[in-house]
Amino acid sequence: MKAKELRQIAPETLKVKVEELRAQIEQMRFGSAKGSEKNVKKLSMVRHELARCLTVLHESRLSPSRVEGSTLSNVEGLTILTEHENNSHSSTK
Repeated sequence: MKAKELRQIAPETLKVKVEELRAQIEQMRFGSAKGSEKNVKKLSMVRHELARCLTVLHESRLSPSRVEGSTLSNVEGLTILTEHENNSHSSTK
């Protein structure tokens, strides 16, 4: 599934999907170690799917303003840092 499709799924459902994917990865790893799993590329695909799910879950935990306005908060953080640097330099003179 694409990340766009995953964002439409409820976080509880995504948590279940994450656990299923982790179990599937574990089975595939043991299968490839025993030699019974032949499709090694499928393991890579499942890992990418797990990463997408975890990314979407993490995004859902962030506040919407932080996700949408990340550039603005970075600029504000730089402004605060600059003011702090100015105060620390002026107090040392």
